Amino acid sequence: MNYIQKASAFAEKAHQKQLRKDGKPYFTHVEAVANIVRIDWFTLIPHEAQDSWNDRKADVIAAAYLHDVIEDCCVTKQQLIDEGFSIMTAEIVDELSKKPGETYFDFIMRIHDGVPNRVGVVAVKLADLRHNMSDLNEGSLKDKYRFAEYILDYFNPKNTEIQYNIDMNETDNYDLARAIFTDKVNEIVNDPTALNGYARALGHVEGLVFGMLVDIPAVREYIVNLYQKINQ
Repeated sequence: MNYIQKASAFAEKAHQKQLRKDGKPYFTHVEAVANIVRIDWFTLIPHEAQDSWNDRKADVIAAAYLHDVIEDCCVTKQQLIDEGFSIMTAEIVDELSKKPGETYFDFIMRIHDGVPNRVGVVAVKLADLRHNMSDLNEGSLKDKYRFAEYILDYFNPKNTEIQYNIDMNETDNYDLARAIFTDKVNEIVNDPTALNGYARALGHVEGLVFGMLVDIPAVREYIVNLYQKINQ
């Protein structure tokens, strides 16, 4: 039994009495997440990080199988290490587990802001979000996951695939971008007819991000403000 197979077997045993909302064994979810990480590795891992992370692929796939065992199965990080899983795998699983009193938004922002092994953590969380969304009809829960994906993927500080072209010396452009973002937030959150789910808000995000020259702090301020307001 190789390392990934060991993680799969451990996860299947840990989740053996748990079911998804659709009645399927919970293990089918973690197995799907691990398969997404395996298949989509080169899109989940930022290009500039691939040289250093390709050798850690087994650790990350194992963490994908195990990503819910601490939060849902009362397994501890130390137990994973004692079972022979690497410190990296155990740390990624621990970082993917919500802490006591931590809101979902705070959890996503903790990952976004930089945890140890952030590249692997974000890869597994994105795979988790994408599988969860694939099983959901349109609605508030899918919208919440979609927004979390935007925060972790499109606003990934290590993602050089998205280019932010503003010249930080061009203060007029910077101030203009910030002013427009602020106005757009106010327009959305103060107009009850606009709050018909996240789809319209995401349309604003896409239009602003890809249609303007903006800097990362301004984009982040907009996203965080909007997310918090809609989730009140």
